[in-house]
Parts: sequence; C-alpha cells; structure tokens
Amino acid sequence: MLSRRMRTLSDLTPEEIEAVDAVHVEPVATAHGGVILKDGVAPNQLYLVLNGWAARAAVRMNGSRRITAILLPGDLCGLHAACGSTFEHDLIALTDCKIGWIPGEVIADLATRHPGINAALWRASLIEAATLRKWLTISDDAYHAMAHLLCELITRGRQIGLATDNDMPLPITQEHIGDALGLTSVHVNRVLRRLRHEGLIALTNKTLWIVDEGGLRRAGQFDPRYLRPWEK
Repeated sequence: MLSRRMRTLSDLTPEEIEAVDAVHVEPVATAHGGVILKDGVAPNQLYLVLNGWAARAAVRMNGSRRITAILLPGDLCGLHAACGSTFEHDLIALTDCKIGWIPGEVIADLATRHPGINAALWRASLIEAATLRKWLTISDDAYHAMAHLLCELITRGRQIGLATDNDMPLPITQEHIGDALGLTSVHVNRVLRRLRHEGLIALTNKTLWIVDEGGLRRAGQFDPRYLRPWEK
C-alpha cells in the first residue's frame, strides 16, 4: 500500500521502490467512531490508511466537531508528526479501518537517501495543504459545497482504484458529511435530495453514483488541479 501510494506521487526508481517495499508498516485496527490519535500528542510517526475511511477532526470552542480532511485507503497522515511536531487534531475512524504506522526516523532516512521518496512526501504534504485551502474557500452555499465534496471524493477514489468511472463506495454517514461541510444532518439530507432530483447523482446501498458528472462539476465549480498541485 505504501509503495503504491508513493508511486502515484513521484516517479520512483527501482531502488526506491525496493526501499519502500522493505519498510515494515505496523497495522492497528480501529472500530468506526474510534479515536486513533488524540490532539496534542507528538507520536513521531507517519500514519497510512490501509483500509476503511478515516478523518482529521478538531473540536471547536462550542464543542461541535469539524472534519478537516477525509482520508481514503492509501492516504498518508501526520507528515509533520513524523518530524516530531505535535498533532493539532484528532485522527478518527469514520468506518472500521486499519491504520499502519511507520517510525519517523525510518521516514527521515528514506527521504534523506532517496530523492524520489522525498519528492513523494513533499507532494503528499502539498495535496494536504491545497485540499484544506480549497475546503476553506469553497462557496458557503451548501449546494455548491456538497457538489464540490462529492466531485473531490470520486476523483480521489479513481486515483486509487476505489471508484469506477461512475460509482464508488460511500460508507460514511450524513453526520460525517455535515461535520466536513459545517451542516446539520437534516441540511445534508435536503441537499443530497436536491442533487438526486436534478439528476446529478444517485445514492443506493452506501454507493455514490455519478449520473451527470459535468453537471455536478458545474454545480460545485470543481477544478481538480488542487489534487495534483505540482502539475502544470
């Protein structure tokens, strides 16, 4: 899983692929709703989603939760923590999932010895920052924000083989989506119904179907370039 993710981010040499494949990833299973890592710790580890869906989340001053990133299988988390920095958010399991961790010193050694791996780690960090900026600056209108989020998820799902041209699993709840967009579950349900009524999406058995991708992209003003910010 780590090697496959690295190769989507950088053109690794055969030696670099061999070095990544030799890394031991320690898996930890967490049930849905569980907290994998708490805000305020400094684990000096890099985390890799092996299966299931996870999220970075923060608790606001009013006690409500805000999801700041949805993590799919293959996503890396804690690049700054692998350098000894403190986690400034919780890492939570949105579904039953398995998270692998890699010691920070192993990551530092790989990045020092292998330019391609170093580039992959930097690019993962660029995607993380660009995605957060996009989430902060997309329209305050719930309809546009929802369309944008669904476009992002299907695009990312295709990159890792989780989605086909038209559909992908969507195992998260409307509450999770609301926590990501700052909406109530009732509002999420209303917006999803509108998208279905307009013939843009369908939702069946925890599967998202893209019925009219062009229309959905226009509704969300979606431009996927922020998911590969180093490409021109």
